[in-house]
Order: sequence, then C-alpha cells, then structure tokens
Amino acid sequence: MGLGNVTKTEKCLLGAAAVFLCLVTGLYVHDTASLGQRGAVAVETERQVSEDALGPVWEPVDINTADADTLDTLPGIGPALAARIIAYREENGPFESGEELMEVKGIGEATYEGLAEWITVERKDTE
Repeated sequence: MGLGNVTKTEKCLLGAAAVFLCLVTGLYVHDTASLGQRGAVAVETERQVSEDALGPVWEPVDINTADADTLDTLPGIGPALAARIIAYREENGPFESGEELMEVKGIGEATYEGLAEWITVERKDTE
C-alpha cells in the first residue's frame, strides 16, 4: 500500500504522530493513593504493537540506485537537485562515497551534512 504523493512535511508529521502514540501507549499512571490522596485510582496500560502496525523499517537511500522521486525525499534535496544527482551519476559513474555528492552543483558541505545520515553508497564490483 503506497502513500501516494505525500510531502516531506506530512511524512515528518506522520513519524512524530507514530512516536507520540508509541509513547502514550507505553505510559504508566502511578498509584496516586501512595501520595496521600484517598480514593485515587491507579491506571496501568501497556499495549504490544505489531511491527506491521508501525510500518516499514527505515533504510538509508542508496544514491547509486535511487530514482528522482526517492532522492527528492532526502532533506535538502528537491526535484532539481535530484535530477542533477542522477545526471552526475550517469556522466561519472556510480558514487564512490557519500562525500562525492558535494561534486554535484548545488550540494555544498552544509547540505551534505544535513543528509549524510540518510544516504548510503552501495558499490557493485565489476571484476
């Protein structure tokens, strides 16, 4: 089941909502009677959530194989930079490292630092 055209902001909000729900379902309300309040009720909740309910496990984006739509999901990368990354890759071959992204026009050190943890570089040896 795909998410369709979901913006980066919507994805962030969905992630934040998922984290919030996980925290709320794991909270314990301690017995307030121990604090001297008569008639207080203790409520304890714990709920197991299946991995399917949480959604897919996040994996970094391989900049050597990602298409433009996938690259566009990376922080600081829009459609124009995604197209430049693909063009660079087609002209120069696969990226040797993530740092090589800084060779692409429009990706400087700050942009690279913002997306370094979101990417990976897989190389297939051609021997």
